[in-house]
Amino acid sequence: MTLHPRRTAVLGAALAAAFALQPIAHADGAPGQQASPVAPDVRHGLVKDGGFETPVVAPPGADHQTFTDGQNLGPWLVSTPVGQTPGSGEVDLTNNLDFQPYEGKQSLDLNGLAPGAVSQTFETTRNTAYTVTYALAGNVDGPPAIKTGDVRIDGQLFQKFSFDTTGKTKTNMGWVKHALTFVATGPSTTLTFESTTPADFGPVIDDVNVTRSPREEH
Repeated sequence: MTLHPRRTAVLGAALAAAFALQPIAHADGAPGQQASPVAPDVRHGLVKDGGFETPVVAPPGADHQTFTDGQNLGPWLVSTPVGQTPGSGEVDLTNNLDFQPYEGKQSLDLNGLAPGAVSQTFETTRNTAYTVTYALAGNVDGPPAIKTGDVRIDGQLFQKFSFDTTGKTKTNMGWVKHALTFVATGPSTTLTFESTTPADFGPVIDDVNVTRSPREEH
C-alpha cells in the first residue's frame, strides 16, 4: 500500500464474468477483476464492508491511504477503469479527517493520482432481481466540478453517474443516494464502481448496499 501527498493540508500527522444481464430499472443513469464471493454483512446486505471501514486508514494521523491496481481494499479488489492504461488504477480510502463520510468513519475516493475502480463478487440466484444502492459525493479539493463514473455488473456498463461539487465542502459533502436494479443470471455477480473523471479529484462513494428485490424475472 502506498501513500501520496493529499491535494490539501492534512489535519494531523504527516502522513464478470461471462453472463449477460437483464436490466430492469435504473435510477439516475442509463444502461450501458473479479474477487471471490464474500459473505454478507448486516448493514450492507449481500456485500461485505459497503461502508469502506476496512482497513483503517494508515498511518495514524493520516487522512487518506492510496490503493493501486491489483491490491485488496478489505473485501474489495482495486482495478483500472475500462479505457484507461492497464495497471494505472488508483483509489484513495479517506477518513473523517479529510471528508465527511455518509456513514461510519471512512469513504472511498475513486481517484488516487489517476482514475480507479473497485469490485466485489457476491452470491446470487439466477433469474432473481437485486437492488444496489450507494451514496455519492465528490472530492471538493479540485476540478473538475462535475465528477463522473460508471457502475458495472459482471463487467457490463449498467449505470452512469455524476455529482456536482459546486458549493460543497469537506464538512458538507451533499451526499446523494443512487440505486439500480438488475436480474442475475448466475450463482455469483460482480459489482464494480469506476471513475471516469480524469486526474486526482474523483467521485466519492459510501454505504454500498445490495439486497434481493421483490421483483423477479419469470
